Amino acid sequence: MDEAAQPAAALSVLMQHRLPLSFVANGQQVPEDLHVARADDLVQGCFDSVHEDGDGTGGYGFEDWIANGAS
Repeated sequence: MDEAAQPAAALSVLMQHRLPLSFVANGQQVPEDLHVARADDLVQGCFDSVHEDGDGTGGYGFEDWIANGAS
């Protein structure tokens, strides 16, 4: 997912098709960059990618989303 153009879209496909995800990598060095997939890290990564795209969310992240009722 680290090289996906839209990480949220990649995560959405996994969820829609109920596909398991065991590991993610955050670099090219395997096994050093291989990590156990954790739901909160994946969702945070989606929010982080939105910020990198500069969509004007003003720093709105996963914690803010949860604090506001996840809507």
